[in-house]
Amino acid sequence: MREHSKKQALFISEYVGNDPERFDELVDLFFDDDVRVVQRSAWIISHCADNYNDIVVPYLARFIEYATDDPPHVAVKRNVIRVMNKCLIPEDIEGPAYDMCWGFANSVKEDIAVRAFALRVLFRIAKKYPELCDEVLSVADGFSQSESKGLLSCGRDISNKLEKLKKPKKRNTI
Repeated sequence: MREHSKKQALFISEYVGNDPERFDELVDLFFDDDVRVVQRSAWIISHCADNYNDIVVPYLARFIEYATDDPPHVAVKRNVIRVMNKCLIPEDIEGPAYDMCWGFANSVKEDIAVRAFALRVLFRIAKKYPELCDEVLSVADGFSQSESKGLLSCGRDISNKLEKLKKPKKRNTI
């Protein structure tokens, strides 16, 4: 993990593949004391989730706790949330996932990517629990006050999707 490049991250994620033992070793590196090792392993974990998103699910609770508890690098937050956008979030950790993403999405101190990815996780959870739609819509609408084109676009996209969810479906009556 000396080289920090997308090519290297993809190479290592392909090596890890769907092998639980190799992935467990990668997770150990994610919790390492060396900030660079943590940063690089976070990126590789997110690439592993691209192809084998089920392999990360057993670790999500630990990842959420780590990302919430003042992680050593912003890459931890960004990649944990990115992973949650790719895999099924188990019901027993939807609450902590929602709370974490709510905090990140609403914090102007967070990086743009962290906020945008967090809003997408909030939307995924709100699709399952429609009573959360208005709450998530308020966050998405708040992105319209941003100077960031990325947040503006993400907020608009999620707002439109939430509005469609809230509309009652028309029934065909023949």
